[in-house]
Amino acid sequence: MKTGGSGLWDIPPLMITATLDDGLGHGLEVIRMFSEAAGLDIIELGLLVTPEKL
Repeated sequence: MKTGGSGLWDIPPLMITATLDDGLGHGLEVIRMFSEAAGLDIIELGLLVTPEKL
């Protein structure tokens, strides 16, 4: 979902998200929506990511 706003920063910060133990990912969806609204760039590693991959 893109809000059409310019965000809070000239150069947007980068946020990387993943879960270790949540197979549903509802929290990641909320984090993504609010981060995009604030203008952050997001890299989603996914659900049930192993510690080795992190």
